[in-house]
Amino acid sequence: MKRLLPAATKLITACAFGIFVYRAAHAFAHTHHLNVLLLAIAETVTVLLILIARRPEDVNISFKTCLLTVCGTYYFLAINLGVGLRLAPLWLSQGIQILGILWQITSKVYLGNRFGLLPANRGIIDRGPYRLVRHPIYFGYLLNHIGFLLSAFSLINVGIYCLLYLFQVGRMLEEEKLLSKDEAYRRYCGHVRTHLIPGVF
Repeated sequence: MKRLLPAATKLITACAFGIFVYRAAHAFAHTHHLNVLLLAIAETVTVLLILIARRPEDVNISFKTCLLTVCGTYYFLAINLGVGLRLAPLWLSQGIQILGILWQITSKVYLGNRFGLLPANRGIIDRGPYRLVRHPIYFGYLLNHIGFLLSAFSLINVGIYCLLYLFQVGRMLEEEKLLSKDEAYRRYCGHVRTHLIPGVF
């Protein structure tokens, strides 16, 4: 089961991403909304790393973590990519999205092929952005999503993103629970207290 799961996950992710890319291209063709492309770029980086990720030694495949992972990963299929209410100038919303993408990419460079969907011990990283927060990739996602909402606000998307981050927090805590078996990770947590947002969580 554990050997088949990574291959199945990669196949499902590639198919879901194909659907999202089609929707994003269709939305951009009709709206010429650069924020949609920035959202797609962020998802592209994530999917590429999922596809090249190595198989971890210790992975949590409980029903709870699988549910959190599915909901926290494939949420992009539910996002409304149409034109919403613009809450901020485009230069600001796009700037926030670009910052989020750059932060996300930087964090993933430090993580390398240790990236994956399910909570697992893929090695402890304590350099770069990981010196500031325990889950810097999620922080990059958050910036990107905030930028997108500022450019295309809708109650549907707000609801989807609120649910998304409930699932993401669950994923973070499950991952930390698994990693806490490792003494090196416990030492790391002693130095880095922030899970996601400094001063908040």
